[in-house]
Amino acid sequence: MPQQTNSQSSTNKPLNIAEENFVKEWKVKLDKTVAELERNRSLWNQNQITDYDFVLAKSASGHVNHWNRLPVLIKIRAGEKISIEKVEKDKDYVIYSKTDGFEDFDTIDKLFSYMLQELEKGRMLGVKYHKDLGYPKEVHIIDSYQLHSGGSIIIEKLKIIKNV
Repeated sequence: MPQQTNSQSSTNKPLNIAEENFVKEWKVKLDKTVAELERNRSLWNQNQITDYDFVLAKSASGHVNHWNRLPVLIKIRAGEKISIEKVEKDKDYVIYSKTDGFEDFDTIDKLFSYMLQELEKGRMLGVKYHKDLGYPKEVHIIDSYQLHSGGSIIIEKLKIIKNV
């Protein structure tokens, strides 16, 4: 099977100028996003934070789905999750909140890996990082072809318990 050139889509149909420019711009943005992710992951690792707590919330645009969760408190010791607890804001909401569905990013290291996987799937990320510690404070996942948000992950109240 012949290899595709950069100016052809998977259907062997040549791309028009607008499509070619979009692909080029997307690639540049993707490369910058990956570089920023790796730079901040390195900063996080340099800080050698092994024991910490943080509040994490995730949500998705559109209708109710498994991604929409109230915030949870995640406790990490020796780099591993030891607990996920409900954050009690209003006792009426706690009944409906769940602590499952955070497995892919229940540590900062896992969140960095999850973000890289999303980029490899062709999704784009809008990320705000903590300037001193490097961890992602906000992650907005954008589907590349639909150009709308696929979900958001928000980290608040990171509390360092122990550095190496």
